[in-house]
Amino acid sequence: MAEAVPVTGQTPLFSTFPVLPGQKFLCLGDSITEAHPGYVDLLEAAFHALYPKHNIEVINAGISGNRVVDLWKRLHRDVIDRLPDWITIYIGVNDVWHDFLPNLHGVSLDEYVRVYDQILTTLQQRLAGAHLLLFTPTCIGERPDTPENQRLVNYVAAVHHLGEKHHLPVIDLNAIFWRAIQAGQAANPEYRLTMDGVHPTLTGHCLIAHTLLRALAAV
Repeated sequence: MAEAVPVTGQTPLFSTFPVLPGQKFLCLGDSITEAHPGYVDLLEAAFHALYPKHNIEVINAGISGNRVVDLWKRLHRDVIDRLPDWITIYIGVNDVWHDFLPNLHGVSLDEYVRVYDQILTTLQQRLAGAHLLLFTPTCIGERPDTPENQRLVNYVAAVHHLGEKHHLPVIDLNAIFWRAIQAGQAANPEYRLTMDGVHPTLTGHCLIAHTLLRALAAV
């Protein structure tokens, strides 16, 4: 029998679980982060189950419809003022997707890079001791050849470049989602990670949470 291997391929970023007892772990993003139940809930449950003595406080700082410019507007209120020890940033889907929806506006690639860079610079200055983890945006529809996903490729690359510039780890959820979609649909054409091409099913949220836990050497 062939060995069962998870599709994430996520390599731990730490040799041991690095979140210390009593620390705050904040997840910043849009509706994918805000979702209940979602990956933030699963992450919190895993922390409490695997490390019950740590008493880690998980903060959901996701707001539906947010683009990178919206994160910037609320950065002090929702992130800096809360003094988190860990921050994940998951943004970019709406920056592209909203340009394809009526009465909404996305964010150009140049502005996305400029504002995201400003966010990272500010966080590194104001929360110098905090650990930042960047997520690449996942997908807009579960076919890679759509105009939305073709445009999203550049935003994914931008997150990688920003991670390199700021010396921050990047967790490539985009690549992980596409690997899972390809493998799942090869076995079952009805396999889906999202409800509408953007918002994850519970399976999709589980994949995000597992990937982050793997990155933190928690599992």
